[in-house]
Amino acid sequence: MKKITAIVLALMMVLLVGCGDSGSQTNTAKPTEVITEKPTEKLTKKPTEKPTEKSTEKPTEKPTEKITEKPTEKPVKNQGVDIDWNTLTFFEEDNDGYTYEVSMKLSPWILLSNSETVNAAWSKVSSGKSLPGFSDWGLKNSQNMHYRNDFGDTHGFSFGHKMSDMYYCVGELTIKNATEGWNITDDNQRSVNISMNLDCDYNAHNGSGSAYIWRIFFSSGAEDYARYGICVASLKKNTWGPVPIIIMAPENFSPNYPNGEYYEDIKETKLKVNGEEIALGIIGKDES
Repeated sequence: MKKITAIVLALMMVLLVGCGDSGSQTNTAKPTEVITEKPTEKLTKKPTEKPTEKSTEKPTEKPTEKITEKPTEKPVKNQGVDIDWNTLTFFEEDNDGYTYEVSMKLSPWILLSNSETVNAAWSKVSSGKSLPGFSDWGLKNSQNMHYRNDFGDTHGFSFGHKMSDMYYCVGELTIKNATEGWNITDDNQRSVNISMNLDCDYNAHNGSGSAYIWRIFFSSGAEDYARYGICVASLKKNTWGPVPIIIMAPENFSPNYPNGEYYEDIKETKLKVNGEEIALGIIGKDES
């Protein structure tokens, strides 16, 4: 009897243990949650964010900046105007034995009405000074005769011509001390008197007095001279200039002179300084 009871108890224990194992095996909630949640988050977030950032930002910035900036700068400059410059160098000596090297750079005669050409030439030598116009020479007008007699030199020359236009010879002037062993300083200033003359014949037409006007752009302001060039240049150091200069000569267009009343005479004009002379050349009404 005791043996039977022991067997029955053993079987009951086996059955109880089996029920406990089967209950723990059927609890499958946690493994399925781990498998289904995390893979779906990683697959849906990263593929949709990064491709849209790279494809929309960078292609729209740089191409539009570089294409529109530089092509609009260079075409603004004046192109296609060539000036045949004249150069002249000579030496002056004062009463104390100082020697000066004088250099001039001059354009041909250019009609003021040839605005593109005369402005292109002036831009090379102007040092930022404004180009004077027809009404900036202090001329009085009476029946197309333009005249003036109040000049900065002491030679007493006047200027008077029939005019409807004017020629400009523009350039620059430089003076250097060429005296070996003697410097020019604030304590040893020098004055140089330079006389420059133009060999002109067109006064015989209808004019009087000087055939042209010089304008020298000193640091203190512009000065005008009739017939002769600079009267006095004051040097405080070994180099003076370059300073801008303009020589103005008259021109008159009319039915009798469609190409200009003074064209042929001015074409033959020569600048004479200290035995040196140069023909300046001319650019007329039709750029000829």
